[in-house]
Amino acid sequence: MIYHLAVDIGASSGRHIIGYVENGKIVLKEIYRFENNIKKENGSIVWDIEHLCEEVINGIAKAKEIDLVPQTVAIDTWGVDYVLIDENGKEILPAVSYRDPRTTNIQSEIEDKLSEKKIFELTGIQRNDFNTIYQLYCDKKSGKLDKAKYALMMPAYLSYKLTGVAKNEYTNASTTAMVNSKTKDWDKEILEFLGIDKSLFVNSAHHHS
Repeated sequence: MIYHLAVDIGASSGRHIIGYVENGKIVLKEIYRFENNIKKENGSIVWDIEHLCEEVINGIAKAKEIDLVPQTVAIDTWGVDYVLIDENGKEILPAVSYRDPRTTNIQSEIEDKLSEKKIFELTGIQRNDFNTIYQLYCDKKSGKLDKAKYALMMPAYLSYKLTGVAKNEYTNASTTAMVNSKTKDWDKEILEFLGIDKSLFVNSAHHHS
């Protein structure tokens, strides 16, 4: 029997699901569940990324324990959030959550250069205060972005912790409001406005069908 493991992490909890084919039917079996431990730290709402990494590993260990060892592992999380990595491969903390109100008035600051209408035309993503583009603008303003070599979307970050490979994946990248809906790649105009080099996102978001 060939087993596959999906690590499905939502905004409040995560679960590990083993999938396999038996008698021509797909069978899904939840084997592990955990809380996300979102927390308040120095006035910000942040993700406990150390806890998330530990729980991803704990669930994989559980698969071995019950003798359902997967051949593949895939991680899926909520969109828009990311972790910044410096040139030494270390996290630039905190990993701020989309629930944090830091982006509330950012839209008005950039409206004249990058309007809600323009962003929608380029990306097809409607405006939400928590969109990655506004979060990165906050990091740019604070200087946090200056030290970053990579920005990894949350599932890409967790995969990076498991494998050492830093690579963003198209589906989650498309939630950023920074991927051009026609080219399926990071939008040049948006990157230029933010003063961000495409290399920050590791490889491109480009979708290989």
